[in-house]
Formats: sequence, structure tokens, C-alpha cells
Amino acid sequence: MTAEANISEIVDSSLTKNPEEFIPRTEKVARALELATSAHEGQIRAEGKPYVTHCIAVAQILEGWGIQEENMITAALLHDVVEDSPTTLEAIEASFGVDVAELVDGVSKFRSASGKTDDRETLKKFFTKTYIDPRMAVLKLADRLHNMRTLAPMPEHKRIAKSRETLDVYTGLAESLGMWEVKIELEDLAFQYVKPHEYQEVIDEVESDTRLNPAFLGYWTSNLERVLVEEGFIGRVVVRKNGLFSLSEKRRRAALQGKSLPGSFSEINDLVSFRVILPEIGDCYRCVGALHHNFGERVDFKRFDEFFGANRRTNGYQALQTTLDLPQGATEIAVVTEELEEFNHWGVVNLMRSGGQELSEYVLKLIFTPKGEARFLPRGATGVDFAYSLSERLGAQAESLLVDGKQMALTTVIPNASTVEVLFAEETRSAPDPELLEYCLPATGQKIEDQLIIAERDRFVKEGKESMEPDIETRGLLDLGDLGERVTKLVYWFGCQRLDDLYFKVGGGYLPVSDIANWLDKEGITKNELGWTTIQVSGEDDKGILKDLTAWIFEQGGNIINVAIPKRGDRYVLRLVLEDMGGKGDEALRRHLAADARFETWKVV
Repeated sequence: MTAEANISEIVDSSLTKNPEEFIPRTEKVARALELATSAHEGQIRAEGKPYVTHCIAVAQILEGWGIQEENMITAALLHDVVEDSPTTLEAIEASFGVDVAELVDGVSKFRSASGKTDDRETLKKFFTKTYIDPRMAVLKLADRLHNMRTLAPMPEHKRIAKSRETLDVYTGLAESLGMWEVKIELEDLAFQYVKPHEYQEVIDEVESDTRLNPAFLGYWTSNLERVLVEEGFIGRVVVRKNGLFSLSEKRRRAALQGKSLPGSFSEINDLVSFRVILPEIGDCYRCVGALHHNFGERVDFKRFDEFFGANRRTNGYQALQTTLDLPQGATEIAVVTEELEEFNHWGVVNLMRSGGQELSEYVLKLIFTPKGEARFLPRGATGVDFAYSLSERLGAQAESLLVDGKQMALTTVIPNASTVEVLFAEETRSAPDPELLEYCLPATGQKIEDQLIIAERDRFVKEGKESMEPDIETRGLLDLGDLGERVTKLVYWFGCQRLDDLYFKVGGGYLPVSDIANWLDKEGITKNELGWTTIQVSGEDDKGILKDLTAWIFEQGGNIINVAIPKRGDRYVLRLVLEDMGGKGDEALRRHLAADARFETWKVV
């Protein structure tokens, strides 16, 4: 499949009607069309069409989304009139009312926060006085979406600049408003211009993923439908595919965290997700129980998410999500009601379709990073929320803020349209102070709670490892991981999956060190039986260190059987496991190490 064909699949044909097909539904909209046509007369877009076709297309996109509000369609037709013609905002207000004028003014002011400094300052001044009206934001997204769909005729440098701007600003805005469909399309339209080679590679990799095979999709759709019937549920199962850019970014983050191979999507659980749609929320909880009962041996219980009620995502997304570990790759099953699923796809657009009164909940404030990038957060967001919107790792390190150059507490409710820099603690930490849970949005609080749980586990692992060090040193070891294949036998014997799980049990007081010592004795893992020696040295990196150590070892008749070098910048920690050294060899090594100033710390066991 070509890149162009893939994008055409994403774009709903119902949203790309010809401008000639646009029929004004009211007299007010007809007058707006007449003004737009007159104001843009003689102006031509890059693809060679009259400029007014863009204004009509934006109105058609809104209608295609199901938005029929007269003032929104009117503002869509007029959104570029003030900028591109002598028509004033006052004239629009006089002819079409205050609401239309405010929408047009907001869209006109809403320029890229990643573009020129003047544009950022205009944007900042405008939004200092007002928050981001969701209606205006939806209109701006429709404008940007049409511009991205028609970007091909532009010069390459403009395509790239516009696409980067889209990824920096507008995809985040769409996500903040819960407009998943729009976010995905904008991301993929921009992706093909910003990183064309990577874009095509991702297309090829995704197409070859067996989770998109008709056999896989058909089997699991019918299998889930079977469970619904057998368990007495009335519902349906649909398949949702994720966007290419989103998948690429998830894989990149997973690879950096050591959770995924750089060239694989196997651990990305929403490359394709099965959406189980049911009538009521109570049905959703019962259904998840039924799914876990039916597929228990395949369920990854660590990847179960409950995004319902107070625990919904900040942008309003709600669902219960569980993951199956299948031979073809991790696969998400989301269970949700019909009403909530419609919102999950379209966010505030869904509210606007029905004339919902809840739009005030989705009023956003605009926050700039020092580089001029934009972040969109709820009105009550604090510095804690902003830091975690940058990244969870940075959130844990955050210490305080610079808000428009003034230092403030991390718990400060950030003013609208301010420039915020996060200041970080010098010491490395995996989780923040638990007190910050009282000063953040629920979605941020969930991230912090997850970090606190992991940090507590890490503390137990560290304490468990330290508790075992005196015993294993008598065996000529400094790390049980150096036992190689025998580690697997050890951890399985004590009901663990990994060595860290074993350390956790020891550090938490669930497993006595003496039990492990007895097992090691029975397996012959002693200094006498193994005949091993371990040395560990550290200091400032220098050439020839490993070479000299190797020479000393060979002088004593020793043989290196394992090497571990966890280097840290210009510092190093080097651990070597040796055999055939004997007591005299150990002593000779100690003398060499003690006499060499390159080894700031050293140990021989």
C-alpha cells in the first residue's frame, strides 16, 4: 500500500465533499457565503482553486462531523475574511452578531505557538484575557485539517514547517478535546511530510503485522462475540486500528524503556484493539470479569486500566481496558458503552452535535514551554500537571517552576497563556513526594500513584539485594545474576519470574535469606565447589584498565568467565567473574588493586 492510499483510507469521504455541493441551510449562512466569496475574490490557493473553496471546505468538515450550529458554520465561512480582506471584525459583528465575531477573532489570533515570536506574542496577549473556547478550538482544528489534507501542492519547506507545527500544537489540542479521530488523522498527515522514509517503513511494518490479518481479526471478533452470547450480554464487537504516528511514538518510548525491540510492534497492545460495546456501565464490569474468566491464561493483568467515572482521562475518555498476550502480539480489548464510545472518538464534537451543556468542562488554558511549544490543559491544572504533560520521568524530577520568569511552587495553578519552565531536582528519583497527589488532576494523580508503587518496589528490591550480599560474597559472588542459567532455576524454585522478584520478596520480609542460602548450598553454589572469584572496581574511566586487569588475572592462572561493565559517562563500574584463581591469586589481585590509584573502590571475594 502506498502512503497516499493509506492516508485516503483515514479520511472519511463524507468529510471531503466538493465545494459546489455546499448548500447554505439558513439565510445567515447564505449571507456569510456571499461575503466570503466577495472578500476572497481573485485569491487562489496553491492547488489552483479559488481561496473561498477552503472556507467552504471548513464548513463542510464541521457539517461532516455532525455540527449544524448556525454560528459555527457562519464563522467557518468567514474565518479568514478579516485577515485577507478589508472587512473588519466590527463589520462582521454588526452583520452576524457578537458570537460569530468572537469565533472569527479567536481563529484569526490562534496562530502557531511554535512559529514566529510575533505570532506567539499575539496568541499570548489574546488568551491572557480569555480561556480557549472549545467551539473556537474545534473550528480551528477543522481549518487546520483541511489545510493538511491539501498540503501536497505546497513547496517542500512549507509542507515540513506546517506539519511540524501541526504535531507541536494541533494534535495536542485535538487530544485535549477528546477528538481522537481528528488527532490521528492530523498526526498521520503530518508524519508523511516530516519523516517520509520512517512513515513508509511504519506502513510496511504495520501491514506485515499478523494482528491485521483477516484470519486474526475474524477469529478474535467471533471469539469475543461467542463470550457475549454465552454470558448473556447484548452487545457488539468492533475493531479499531491505531494511527501510524501514534504507533511509531509508542514503540519509540517502549524501546527507550527497554519494553520493546526498536523494530517490533509486538508489545504495542493497541496496534489493533477490539471494542466491546454494551448498553450499561454495569455490563462493562461484568463483561471484563467474563473475559478474564474465559481467557485468563492469556490476560496480562499488569495492563488492566479502569478509565471510568472519576478515573476517566483528562480529555474525557472512558473505558475498561484489558490486554491479552497472544502469539501474534499484545492485543487490547476495551469494554465501553455505546454513548461513551461515541464520545471517545469525537470528544467535545459529540457534545456539540447534541447541543450538550457540558462544554464548559472542556474549556482549556494555553501554556507555553520555553521553546514556544504549546500545551493545552484544563483550567485548574497546576505545575505538577504541566510537568507530567511533558513526560512522567520529568514529572518525578520536578522541583519548582519559572512562570514568566518568576520562580513559583510546583503546586501553583498556572495562569493562562503563561510561559512555564520546570526546574528539576539534582538527585535522581523515580517518584515524587506523595504530597503532590493533593495538588494535581486525577489523571496526573494516577501516574504519580503508579510511580510511587514502582518506587516502593524498587526500594524492597534494593534492600533485598543488600541483605543477601554478605552470604553470596562467601561464595565468591557479588551478584546472583552472574550464575547464568542457574538463576532461572533459583527464581522459579521460589515462585518468582525474575531475579528482582526474588530480591523483592527478601526485602519485603516474605522470604528469609537463610532459605536461599540453604538452596544455594544444596546446589553446590559455594566458593569451594565453584572455585569462583569476583572482583569489582570503579573509578574515573581511563584507557588500559581492562587490559591491565586481564594481564594480572592471566599471570595468576585465572580465567575470565563473565564481564559486566555498567559505564556511567566518564565513570565506570567493572565486575569480572573468574575461575582457577586460588587463594594466592586472590591475594595477588588485592595487592595490585590496592597499589593502583586508578581504582577508587575495589573488592575481591
